[in-house]
Amino acid sequence: MNRSSLKIELVSAYSATLARILGWVVVSGLIYRHRGLQAFAMFSLVRTTLGMLSYCSFGSLPAIVHAAARDDAEVNRSPGSPVDTNSTAAQRLFASVSVLSGLIGAFGAILLAGYLFYIPVIHHLPNEVGARDLRLLVLGLGAGLLMRVMSDPFSGILQTRRWLAADNWFFLAAEALWVGLVLAWPMSSDPFLSAGLMYGVSGLVLLITRQSFAFLVSGSPRRWIVNWRATWVLLASGLAITLAQLADFLYAPTDNLLINHLIDPQTVGIYAPAIQIDAGLLMLMTGVSAVLLPRAATAHARRDHTTVRQYYRKGTLLSTTVLLLGALGVWLLSGWIFRLWLHDPMPATQAILPLVLIHTVVGGSSAVGRSILLGMGKVRPFTLAVLIAGVGNVLASYIFVRYLHLGLRGIIYGTLLAVILRCGVWMPWYISKSLRKLQDSPGFRPGP
Repeated sequence: MNRSSLKIELVSAYSATLARILGWVVVSGLIYRHRGLQAFAMFSLVRTTLGMLSYCSFGSLPAIVHAAARDDAEVNRSPGSPVDTNSTAAQRLFASVSVLSGLIGAFGAILLAGYLFYIPVIHHLPNEVGARDLRLLVLGLGAGLLMRVMSDPFSGILQTRRWLAADNWFFLAAEALWVGLVLAWPMSSDPFLSAGLMYGVSGLVLLITRQSFAFLVSGSPRRWIVNWRATWVLLASGLAITLAQLADFLYAPTDNLLINHLIDPQTVGIYAPAIQIDAGLLMLMTGVSAVLLPRAATAHARRDHTTVRQYYRKGTLLSTTVLLLGALGVWLLSGWIFRLWLHDPMPATQAILPLVLIHTVVGGSSAVGRSILLGMGKVRPFTLAVLIAGVGNVLASYIFVRYLHLGLRGIIYGTLLAVILRCGVWMPWYISKSLRKLQDSPGFRPGP
C-alpha cells in the first residue's frame, strides 16, 4: 500500500478510537449526573467486568490476519500469481469465519447468562442501585459488546482485503449511533436501561454491517462451503491469542473487584474515573497498533526484517510521545476535566491520578510491540509473559492492600510493578532478539 492509504487508515483508526472514548465519556457522565456516584461506580464496575466477553473472540481477528498474510506470501512466491479475492478460497474463508462468529456468540451468551445470574454474589450492591436495574444494564451492555465481538472475525476479512479504513468507519458509525440513541431517550427516567438497550442496538447494527460487507468482498458465495480444517487451525491459533488477552482481565477488572471486597464500594468510585482516563489514553494506541498488525504480518511473511524493525521503532516512538503528551495534559487539566465531566473536582481521584498515568504510558507504549509479536506469530512467549505479569499484578496488589495496608495506592503499586517489568523490560528485549533471528533467517527480503 502507498503512503496515502496508510494515512487514511490511521485517520480512520483514530477517528474510531476517539468515537469510542467519547461514547463512554458522554454516557457515563450522564449516569453520574442523573444517578450519582454510586450508580457511576457500578456502571464502571459492570463495564470493566463485561470485558470478559472480549475474550470470546477466540483471538479470531489477529489469527485471521496472520494466516492470510502467510498464505498471500506463499502465493506471491510465484511471480504473476496475485491473490484472487473472488476465488473459492475467499468464499471458504468467509464460511469459516461465519462459523467462528457463531461459536463466539454461543460461548459469550453462556458467560453473559452466568454473570446475570450471579450478580449479587460477584458485586456488593450499594443501596442506590438495585439488582434489577443492574441486570438490565448488564443485559444491554453485554449483548452490545457480544455482538461487537461476533463482528471481529468479519473485520479480519475486511483487513486482509485492504478494507481497514472502511471497517473503522463502520465502527465509528456504531458508536455515534449509540450516543445519539441515548441522548434521544429520556435519560432521567431510567439511565441504566437507556445506556444498555441502546448499546445493544448499536452492536447489532455493527454486526450486520460488517458481515454484509465481508460477504460482498469475499465474492458473494452462492454455496455454503466450509473448510473445517482451516476453521480448526484458525480456532486453535485464536485460542492461544485469547489466552494472552485473558491477562487483561487481571488488571483493571480484577483491581476493581479487589477494591470492592478488600476496601469498600465507595473507593471503586474514586478509582473508576482514573482508570477510565487510563483506558481512554490507551485507546489512542489502538489506532496505530491496529494499522500495523496486518502490515507487520505481511512484512514478516516476506522475511522483511527491515520493515518490521521500522514499524516497531517508529510505532513505539510515536506511541510513547503521544501518551506522554496526553498524560501530561490530563494531569495538568485534571481538575477542570473532572468538573466538566462529573461536575465534581474529585480531589481523591486527582491524588492517585499521577501514579495511574505512569503505568498508562509504560503499558500503552507496548501496544505496537504487541501487534509486532502477533503479526510475527510469536504467540506462545507473548502469552506466557502476559499471564505471568497479570498473575503478578493480582498477587502484588493483594499483598500491598491486605498485609501492607496501603489501600488504593497498593492496588496501583501492584499494577505498576507488573507493567514495568513486562512492557518496559521484557518486551523490548524479546522483540529485539526476535528481529535479529529474522534477519539471520533465509527467505525473502524485498523491502517495503
